[in-house]
Amino acid sequence: MRHIFTLVSICLLTSITCKSYAQLDVALLLGERTKSLASPIAFGGFIKFGVPINQSDEISAEASYLTWDEGDAGYFAGKVGYVYTLNREGYGWFVEPQVGYAFVGSDPSYSNYPETGDFKGVVGSVSAGYRFGQDRAKWDLSLRYENVFTNNVGRISLIGLRFARSFGFGRGKYYE
Repeated sequence: MRHIFTLVSICLLTSITCKSYAQLDVALLLGERTKSLASPIAFGGFIKFGVPINQSDEISAEASYLTWDEGDAGYFAGKVGYVYTLNREGYGWFVEPQVGYAFVGSDPSYSNYPETGDFKGVVGSVSAGYRFGQDRAKWDLSLRYENVFTNNVGRISLIGLRFARSFGFGRGKYYE
């Protein structure tokens, strides 16, 4: 719990100088793990902050939560990434690789053995999508592949659809 509080605090403090995004996520779990679940569809939300490094790109920091199997399983993660817009204008098609860490996770395959069903591990993801709008209020729609590498429950992979709305709380050279 302390890790989550620290991660959220850092994100909120940086929101003064960054773009802020509130996002929704729907994902489908991949691989053999889906056979043991009531539903392989996962839902989540996250807060992402972007620090513009030029007119078209930004470094991102994200705190996310994803849950599946009717809320019995899921994970909290913190990630950093790089948003690269292909037309070099700050909107349009973009690619965003991210890397991070899942701080708290629970796997439903091990629901009878909670001591082995909890996990932590490295998270890697890549998103490709389209950023609508050229002003402060941007909308993102992207397809994402994510993988959690854990030490005790194996690999958890998913493919998801993300929808985001930029809130532009920060002020900076590339916001106007």
